[in-house]
Amino acid sequence: MKPTDAMFSFVAVSLIGAVVVALLPAASRQGRRLVFLLVSLIELALGLLAAGSLLDLPGQFTLYGILGLAGPRLSEGIAELPWSPSLGLDLQFGIDHLSAPALIVIPLLFLVAAGTRSAEGRGTSIGLLVALASLQGIFTASNLLLLALFSQTAVFGLFFALCLTRDQGDAGTSAHTSERHRVALRFLLFNYPATLGLLAAALSVRSTAQQRTGSPQLDPEQLLTLALPAEAQMWIAIAFGLFLAIQLPIPPFHGWFVDLIALRTRTATVAILIAGAWPLVATYGMLRFALSLCPEPVELIGGEWGGSIATWVAVYAGALALAQRASMQRQLALVCVSFNAVILLGLWTLTSQGIQGSLVYALNHGVVRALLLALALSAVTKAQSSSWQSGLLWCAIIVFVGFPASAPFSGFLLCVIAGFAVSPGHTMVTLVGLFIAASNLFTGVGRGTPTGGGVPQRALTATAAVVLGLTLYLGLHPGPLIRLTAPAAAHVSGWLPTTGYSVLGAGGGDQEQVVPVTTDTTGHSPDEGQAP
Repeated sequence: MKPTDAMFSFVAVSLIGAVVVALLPAASRQGRRLVFLLVSLIELALGLLAAGSLLDLPGQFTLYGILGLAGPRLSEGIAELPWSPSLGLDLQFGIDHLSAPALIVIPLLFLVAAGTRSAEGRGTSIGLLVALASLQGIFTASNLLLLALFSQTAVFGLFFALCLTRDQGDAGTSAHTSERHRVALRFLLFNYPATLGLLAAALSVRSTAQQRTGSPQLDPEQLLTLALPAEAQMWIAIAFGLFLAIQLPIPPFHGWFVDLIALRTRTATVAILIAGAWPLVATYGMLRFALSLCPEPVELIGGEWGGSIATWVAVYAGALALAQRASMQRQLALVCVSFNAVILLGLWTLTSQGIQGSLVYALNHGVVRALLLALALSAVTKAQSSSWQSGLLWCAIIVFVGFPASAPFSGFLLCVIAGFAVSPGHTMVTLVGLFIAASNLFTGVGRGTPTGGGVPQRALTATAAVVLGLTLYLGLHPGPLIRLTAPAAAHVSGWLPTTGYSVLGAGGGDQEQVVPVTTDTTGHSPDEGQAP
């Protein structure tokens, strides 16, 4: 199966599922659950097929994409569908080593969420399926404009899933509904502006392309000769930085996430999906577009502030978790925020090893944190939790903090090694902050107050057992995932000025362009004005 065979299917399958749910009778809860489960399984199968086909490709398979990373345009790698030719807009999708792993992880997150069965209403199910289609669209989008639009629809899908969640059977329904709507609005007010920043960046690049090339559509080869002004690059870097800070999230943009996890109504499914998928979306956006569009500002900001930001996130969020002993839900949320510092640690090093570590960690840890939240939020009280679920909860905690035989450990190790190579001081303090957060997790488990989830123990227990088994297998055999992500990390890091690319002057302050920098056998670079 070639990558293009499944590109449009990733979005179409979920949208078809949403239409089917809309046509089902309002009382058909089992029908909605079945559709949700089948769509997730089909998406997972498509992701596995796409990843398998990429592993069979030659090692020189490169990243590609309109406004993405430059490289040979493979005919079997990009699918195009005319959308608005008069405006120069086409729907262009692609699958490569950077996006294929995410296309597997997102359906896994939805399967974990399906095990909770907390979302039973028609409106909630439709919103979740639209969000699934949008998330899969994000990881197949081959241009920044399409990624921004898919990000917006994902935000609105999850927003409506929150607003339309049914509270029947909960005590104090009116108060809970008001609180849920407040949290949903706060989620929208934080995340929607972050996607607007990406949209503004996409329009800025299209405007520059129109002025310099006469066409807003850019092939990967044209990106090499596109002259982006230094000021435009800085604004694009800031837009991606805010997107990363809000969607990971990191302090001081983490309040909406903590409130969402702490919400005591039937919103476990949405909270689980956001906790697992959002850090991966933020990491993917940075690696796919930020380094290719504005390499020097990213390296400048990352080199000066990246280590301090990672340290700040780990220590500050860990300290806040220490102060939240009265609420297990808030403590869990803050621990998740603290462990986002591992992703920042890998990105900040701006090395191939650190970039691959952050990507692998975001992939593996997203599934683990989703499972941990599913188990923790479903435990109404410690006394009402079954022995099996309590045991699985402890296993999820051990995997979450980085057990050496678990899947997240490989990404964690790559990030830490890269961090020590760049700045041992920042890395050591970051590890101290993670230790504080982990200790809060161990001491705070089982102290939760009622969540009102009403989650069936049997379905969740079976899901947790399967996911933990998969996590253990990938921890003991990390080779396939490492081989799948290695080409992506190598090509992403190739855009950095210190590792192969630079923004050079070309006859004027506004005539800067990204060109590759090569070195001869003596290690000297060619003349600045010389074309590659």
